[in-house]
Amino acid sequence: MRTYRLVLRPRPAAFFARSPADLALAAIRRQPGAGEFADDRWLAHLHINVAPEARGTGAADGLMSRWLDRLRKAGSPGCRLQTLVENTRAVRFFERTGFAEHGPAPLVPGLRDDGRRVHQRTTVWSAGRAAEEAGTRTSAERP
Repeated sequence: MRTYRLVLRPRPAAFFARSPADLALAAIRRQPGAGEFADDRWLAHLHINVAPEARGTGAADGLMSRWLDRLRKAGSPGCRLQTLVENTRAVRFFERTGFAEHGPAPLVPGLRDDGRRVHQRTTVWSAGRAAEEAGTRTSAERP
């Protein structure tokens, strides 16, 4: 912060000013905060970013398919990830690949998108649930 003098730049300065106000408002309203997640059912944590020029090409589907296959082979009980509620394209993608919403969607302190507050969405993928859904689809596809 000192090296780049972020507190003197308009956008970072606004972020730093809004953050304590957002945290105080959430505390007054007794709303959960964004942050850590601990649950032994979803030990693996996924970060996935796809370059804009690769979106819509199937690259994300391929990456996700390989990741979930690797989790299954490793015997992982599940995986979690976090995105923004307002990132509807990402939320739809994760739902389509078998992730489900988990817990509240707390405000992300200080962060704004076009002046609007944003919220953190935690989604989880469970190996057992994915296997059940695959079995259900297979049964439903039989004549």
